[in-house]
Amino acid sequence: MSVEEDIALMRRWFKEAWNEGRVQTIYDLLDENIIGIGQDQPGVVIHGPAAFVALFNRLRGAFPDIEITVEDAFGAGENVTVSWSGVMTHTGDHLGIPATKKNVRIAGIKRTSREVDRTFRGEYEAREDEAHVAAQVRGQPRAAGHREGARAVRRTIEAAIAQGVSWLTIYA
Repeated sequence: MSVEEDIALMRRWFKEAWNEGRVQTIYDLLDENIIGIGQDQPGVVIHGPAAFVALFNRLRGAFPDIEITVEDAFGAGENVTVSWSGVMTHTGDHLGIPATKKNVRIAGIKRTSREVDRTFRGEYEAREDEAHVAAQVRGQPRAAGHREGARAVRRTIEAAIAQGVSWLTIYA
């Protein structure tokens, strides 16, 4: 598979799963053994597509109008990196925070690797933006997101060490 085809799969991921809410795309594109660290909550490890679907449902429940834009994408070999941004409105209480109707903007970088069978494998990342989302929803200053982001990075590193992760990429 070419890098261009891998990038097309990542674009499909954002378009179908996040923008269109297609749960089946998660099962189609994620390997059974995928691991996510810090994607659900700082330092929390999720295993497999079913665990990711639970996270996906909470996020889509809290932000049903989420719209992700792929800003840039590039790759080499089996690795693909995507820079993305998103806008959404907090209209659901699925994250344990009552709906605030606040508009939220987030951005991130996703780095992943593809297996031969067109599924994505181990994904290890921590993004400060989750903390910024929480700060925006609660009406707190951006600095509150920075402080929580620093704590999230520490918990993510500790979880990665405990899981025996051999490499960890953190974008801040």
